[in-house]
Amino acid sequence: MANLRDSADGDVVVTFLDSARFYRLSRTHPRFDELLTALRTSLADARAVRVRLAGPTSDVIEDVQPP
Repeated sequence: MANLRDSADGDVVVTFLDSARFYRLSRTHPRFDELLTALRTSLADARAVRVRLAGPTSDVIEDVQPP
């Protein structure tokens, strides 16, 4: 993972080293705190995570799991 930052609408914007796209973790996601913690831990520990998106062309993060 490359970066996490808050957006103006309250969501979190996530960037990954292997992708030029920007991804979003919606603050309205029922597991927002859990997923954000997993992303922050991954960034701090320089560990990979597996991210599931809402769809093949979506930028919305639905789940974060260890690889």
